[in-house]
Amino acid sequence: MQLPKSLTTITILSKLISGILFIILPFVGFWAGMEYQRSIQLNTVVTTTPKVVASPSQKGEIIEFEGVLNNFITTCQNDGVCVAIVDDYEIIINPGMIDPFPDKLGTSDVWADDIGKKVKVRAQVVDNKELTIIGAEGLYVLKINTASDNPADWNVHQGRGYQIYYPKNATIGIDNSTDKIYLSDDVFIISIKNEKTESETIQEYADESWMTGFKTLNGNTAMYYRNDQPDLVVSNIVYFLINDKTLYTILLPVLEDQNKTTQQQILDTFTFTND
Repeated sequence: MQLPKSLTTITILSKLISGILFIILPFVGFWAGMEYQRSIQLNTVVTTTPKVVASPSQKGEIIEFEGVLNNFITTCQNDGVCVAIVDDYEIIINPGMIDPFPDKLGTSDVWADDIGKKVKVRAQVVDNKELTIIGAEGLYVLKINTASDNPADWNVHQGRGYQIYYPKNATIGIDNSTDKIYLSDDVFIISIKNEKTESETIQEYADESWMTGFKTLNGNTAMYYRNDQPDLVVSNIVYFLINDKTLYTILLPVLEDQNKTTQQQILDTFTFTND
């Protein structure tokens, strides 16, 4: 099929049109591409995660963390201070023999032989990486008890007329008629003493004038009192029970945090065996 000659003949008009298209089409294509790219950007939500820059702790701020006791300086035994090195923090735990001695002194159960153990810290910032547990309420450097908190996994101690469970990392000390349980080799947590009595019940034995009152302890009636006399170094809670004409005196030194919880769990396992 032959096209008409009018459609195949090159004329001045066809040359002009082709020249215009040759010049215009690249610009039209560039403009269309830019508009398409802009429409994609407008319909796309770009999510960025802001960079968090940690600011240094301010002087006087109280911080809490867990770490490892890397070193311990014992110069408070002489004329200096005792310092616990936890991770890269230096923590003053005892100011030594200074006058006047600070009114507020934090709680610590760590010493040089605890190096390598995990601890929890609540301390006040002195300067950058230097902290202190002196001068404010509720500050501490305490070992983290890694033993199981399930009494079913604990050891059992058969005492004289009773039994009690204690954590596997604890130790038992027996001194005549008194059994003592220690946590982490040096934290005294509970003692149980027994001695014969002519009384058959605690009500017969007890003098209510110097005791707080009656309590039920593991199904048994006990007298108890809290010793807060200012001339004593340690405040204690003491329970008195009688079974088979034997007086049992259970002494609980006042503890804090996790050790206090463990102390109560030990007490809850106390039972008479009538041996």
